[in-house]
Amino acid sequence: MPGNIINTIMATVKQLFSDQIIDNRLNPVHVAIASKGHQFQSRVLHIPDRFGLFSPGPPRLQAAEGFQVVFMSCILGFVSLPAVVAVLLARLKGRPVLLLALGLAAMIFSTAIFFWVGVCSDRRRSPDYDWGEWKLRTE
Repeated sequence: MPGNIINTIMATVKQLFSDQIIDNRLNPVHVAIASKGHQFQSRVLHIPDRFGLFSPGPPRLQAAEGFQVVFMSCILGFVSLPAVVAVLLARLKGRPVLLLALGLAAMIFSTAIFFWVGVCSDRRRSPDYDWGEWKLRTE
């Protein structure tokens, strides 16, 4: 039983960091992230689709948005983790950390805003965008 749970978790994590298209199918984890994200964004937060990170479809766009969110979450984690450690170390040494913490907050906030503007202005969100056909990769 625990082996099955661990295998399921590992398979999901592997798909989380995989391409948008796996074996000529859309990545189900990325599509699930985007569809649940859109549900939360529209039903709970009441954010209009044009201002949100997620759109109602098509599924190819949702797979791309799910991938973007995973990618940007990793970027934000890699950017903020060393800075948070630096703030905590400075705090432990008794040094003033206000300016360092404000700089950290500004860096994280500006990265998130940059990502949000990029997502909202993405040409793939246009209703007449042609996704074309994808092919099975032979690599």
